[in-house]
Amino acid sequence: MKKVTMLFIVILPGLLWILNIKLLFSQEIPIEKGIIWLRNNQNIDGSWTDLPESLTTPFEITCTVADTLNYLGIRDTTYSGIGWISSQKVISARYLARKVESLVKSEVDVTELVDLLLSYQNSDGGWGVAEGFSGDVLDTSLVLLALFSCNYSDSVVIGNGVNFILSQQNLDGSWGFEDEGEGNIYLTSLVLSVLQEYQSRLGIAYSELSKAINKGANWLLNKQNSDGSFGSSIFETSLSYSALIRTTYAPEQLQKTIEYIKNTQLDNGSWNNNAYETSLALRAIYDSLHPPVVLPSDLTISSSDISFTKVNNQVIINAIIHNIGQQIAYFKIFKSLVYQWFLHLLTNFWGV
Repeated sequence: MKKVTMLFIVILPGLLWILNIKLLFSQEIPIEKGIIWLRNNQNIDGSWTDLPESLTTPFEITCTVADTLNYLGIRDTTYSGIGWISSQKVISARYLARKVESLVKSEVDVTELVDLLLSYQNSDGGWGVAEGFSGDVLDTSLVLLALFSCNYSDSVVIGNGVNFILSQQNLDGSWGFEDEGEGNIYLTSLVLSVLQEYQSRLGIAYSELSKAINKGANWLLNKQNSDGSFGSSIFETSLSYSALIRTTYAPEQLQKTIEYIKNTQLDNGSWNNNAYETSLALRAIYDSLHPPVVLPSDLTISSSDISFTKVNNQVIINAIIHNIGQQIAYFKIFKSLVYQWFLHLLTNFWGV
């Protein structure tokens, strides 16, 4: 009996692995088609551009495409784009940030660019369009993302930037382009991605940051359309998916979103014949196949959450436990129970 059980445990994962390989292969097809389209639509100078009426500049488009191809492990097309990005003279904080993020991923020295960016930080912790401009959420988010990509670790600089973003969050959990303005799907998605990076990888895990991420993720989830999309564009939908898959645990809602993205891909491999939207859609699909680690549930309690009630000769302790993480708390409890059950099997059946 023991041999049969052990054989079952060993063989079943193997079967699942084989099935998953076949499934992933078929799902990679949209990515392959999208990469081919991007390659075929790159300009001779290495850049990418979209239709004249596009609100996104060639510099932003090229940085986005290069970052996506790098994210997907594509090098040939990326490096010609990096050469074009490196040759561009930019001075605004958001463009400097995009340049730093793209170049550092290709192992280009960005020390001077980073120093220039740091000199733009305001006393309130935020970054504006350029030196001397008041801080705003968009520029601050892009700068923090760039600093993260080059492993910049000054806790004071980073902490002030994060606190600036938290101070700009609307009461409903969103972030907008104006003070206390209407929440914006694109900006809220960007902010959530930035805050998650710093919380999960650099150890900034204080409760206010967790609460802000939770609140923002809930606001964004509530903005999902009935067909699974977000906002009115593929780039909003793709950015929302990539942000939410990193910050919340809502598999059914997010599955609907990724299906929408796949179903709107054109036969030529692009989304709307648009390099910017195509690159973001490819990133979202890749995230669905290789899900990033979702922040766990974090159960916390403070002295103010504890109270005592005396009933006859008994004292009843009342406590409120807060979950400041991004997964529902019973998932952590479930994992603990499974672990205990497994130890029980090892002890009682295999004598370990």
